[in-house]
Amino acid sequence: MGYRRAYLWVADGNSRAIRFYERHGWCQDGTTKEDGRFDPPLLERRLSVSLG
Repeated sequence: MGYRRAYLWVADGNSRAIRFYERHGWCQDGTTKEDGRFDPPLLERRLSVSLG
């Protein structure tokens, strides 16, 4: 399909998940967002990996 990168979001503070993905080549790219569906809003961090 021609995609160059894949992205996923992990809850801030979920260091176990972040370590898992980083061991498998994913990197935090510095992008964050707040998921307002929760009260209080959940801060999430974006990880990405090259597909090429």
